[in-house]
Amino acid sequence: MEKISKDAIAKAAVEMNSMDGQKAAALAGAMRAEQPAVLQYLLNVGNDAFNEEEKKWFLYLGISVWRLMADNAGGKLSPVEPEAFDKQASGALDLVRYLKGEQDEETGKTVLKIIDESPQPDLLKYVLYAISVAGGKDAGEGERTVRSSSAVMMFFFLKILVDCLAAAAPPCAPQQK
Repeated sequence: MEKISKDAIAKAAVEMNSMDGQKAAALAGAMRAEQPAVLQYLLNVGNDAFNEEEKKWFLYLGISVWRLMADNAGGKLSPVEPEAFDKQASGALDLVRYLKGEQDEETGKTVLKIIDESPQPDLLKYVLYAISVAGGKDAGEGERTVRSSSAVMMFFFLKILVDCLAAAAPPCAPQQK
């Protein structure tokens, strides 16, 4: 799968932010039809850890990630099997355990390295930014907010989603020289 461009991410973010309830419901219906395991994952993972606003924000970001990756693959993502999430989660849990032992400065460097080594680094940078803004001091009244205790989990759960969807994408065609 080709890397999703920053411009495509910015355009999709604007479209998602301006979507009315009817279009959002249609998008969720399309996800249910095309990627039922992805929708189940988004609705269930972190359920006990996230408050209601965080659950909504996580679902919004997850649908945004799916839409971007599906569009980038020309709508040709293979259905993700539930087992794919378990496989990716085991690696992410090992990483989270490792990060718990690091100092904050080192954790930041490690997260940036993880992002840079991802199949979709710009998409993960967008995810990290969206989580940070939602949890930042600049979040206005009525806006969704993410507690700092939930932000790291949310990032890693969305990274798992990105990795699963990247694996479901058709391979890139060889580049012409």
